Amino acid sequence: RAERAIPLEQSGDAMADLVAMAWSVAENLADPMARAIAAAVFSRPENDRLAELSEQFWTHRNRAASLIIAAAQSEGVVDSTVDPTVVVKRIVGPIWFRSMVLRQPVDEDFVESLVYSVA
Repeated sequence: RAERAIPLEQSGDAMADLVAMAWSVAENLADPMARAIAAAVFSRPENDRLAELSEQFWTHRNRAASLIIAAAQSEGVVDSTVDPTVVVKRIVGPIWFRSMVLRQPVDEDFVESLVYSVA
């Protein structure tokens, strides 16, 4: 579901790709079904198989998102000395926090401020 809802593609415009990535995360988390799935994953009981699947999912998604960050770094848009996975977390983490913990809407200004804060 996340792969369909949050495509991690490169257009050749690093900033536009970063904004698109962040905005698609925000839009996905605004969907009640996505929120329910995310809440279920976060509240999972001690289940080794579920933990393994979660780890595989996040590893795959972080790798794909890191390619977008690496492209932005090679374009000089994002600091090349910062680990791409850290940049992903700096952008996506606050979206998750605002949406899932604070239960506040995430608007375009918030998303763009996150992206431009890493540029």
